[in-house]
Amino acid sequence: MNNHVMDNSKRTVYIDDECELCDQAAKKIRAEIGASIVGSSAALPANIEKQDLLREVHAMDENGVVYRGVEAIIVILRWHPQWFWLAPVVAFPGIKQVVAAGYRVVARNRYRWFGKR
Repeated sequence: MNNHVMDNSKRTVYIDDECELCDQAAKKIRAEIGASIVGSSAALPANIEKQDLLREVHAMDENGVVYRGVEAIIVILRWHPQWFWLAPVVAFPGIKQVVAAGYRVVARNRYRWFGKR
């Protein structure tokens, strides 16, 4: 089954809503994928801790499964109608570790490089 064809309205992406980069990415996700976006200042589900969300993006699928960091990025790519093919590439061993390391560097420096709202 093609996961990118499913109803994305039951999928949610949780972001640091003080991060300018995160906000811009969330706008694209909402427009291109149709997933709901919830910021870190909102009430969060019990299985998502605010301090974890401030470290890495989270995504929850239609079954309530929560993905964090690079796993969330892979899931979001899988949901995307044009970029779904990139999900297995990013998930490939070796590539996944490089993407995860890059993600951590950007996440640690996001306010300095992209601004804080």
